[in-house]
Amino acid sequence: HTVLNRKEKDIEVSRADLKRQMRKELEMQKSIQHWRRDILPDWKNKSSSKSTKALWRKGVPAQVRFMVWTLALGNDLKITPDLYHRLKEAKEHTYIHIHNQSPSKEHSKGKKPVKDQIEADLPRTFPALKCFDLNGPLHNTVKEVLETYVHSRPDIGYVQGMSYIAANICLQSADEYLAFQSLANLIHKEHMYAFYKLDKREIYAYYRVIKMAMCENKTCKVVAEYLDKIDIHPHLYLFNWMQTLFLKVLPLDVANRVWDCFFLEGSSFIIRTCVAIMKLFSSTLLEAAFEDCIKLLSCSPGEETYWTKMINERDLFNTIEEISLSKTVQKELNILLPFNSKLRAW
Repeated sequence: HTVLNRKEKDIEVSRADLKRQMRKELEMQKSIQHWRRDILPDWKNKSSSKSTKALWRKGVPAQVRFMVWTLALGNDLKITPDLYHRLKEAKEHTYIHIHNQSPSKEHSKGKKPVKDQIEADLPRTFPALKCFDLNGPLHNTVKEVLETYVHSRPDIGYVQGMSYIAANICLQSADEYLAFQSLANLIHKEHMYAFYKLDKREIYAYYRVIKMAMCENKTCKVVAEYLDKIDIHPHLYLFNWMQTLFLKVLPLDVANRVWDCFFLEGSSFIIRTCVAIMKLFSSTLLEAAFEDCIKLLSCSPGEETYWTKMINERDLFNTIEEISLSKTVQKELNILLPFNSKLRAW
């Protein structure tokens, strides 16, 4: 009887799981139709409505995600297909370098040429996907997009982490021109410019704002104080979170939903996500020593499974929903963000 009861319970659980999955798939199909039929054709009027924002926060369906991202990003840099092709042609005739350094200076300082840096980074970008290896289906597309961007913006150059941003965009759309347009505009959006320009003053200002937000949450304040006590400061782990919009730490499907909300709400959502992650990790961090805390927060090799286990999509977004930024934190953030507006010219 006990065995039969267990089997019956297992069958009931399986049926319930199947029903949930079917409901989820049905809701997704309705969502895709709504985006395609009602929102995207009338983006200017519909994108700012309460109903669209509520749907957006639930996550944009993969089938329309890139269209939504492109429209939300806009094209402040005025990049046209003709401009992209001219930049690409100019790149072919010029040796790519970092921050206007000549190849000889790069080699004399022990730096790899940028082409070599990009080639080295691509196989390490989402390595499990095997899309960006030398023979991967998206290798050449991402390589062209990155090399053209670096050549056209020597003031920024190539920064590690950039391959993740370009790769994720190309996973959504293999259209080379649109990928370039999206990458360029994204790097100029909200906090991103500071983290790719490597402006230490602004980056540390963002760290201070994030720490302020953490200290407004009772649980996270305890964690922040503990991390300070063991000499783990924001610059030791927050850079990768902020610079890649969590691509280096969160599972890709979860990170993409964070991206969805970033395009809707901006850097304030990224700060709330930082606080939520710290809250979800709080019990583990408070019991860990320096080395284990660093490994976890930086998602060192071997820690990926722990992130996947602890940061599932439902728990993360439920926790984010519980977190709001005070007027003080929002004011400090708003002081930082306008610095980018004067840097948007191509």
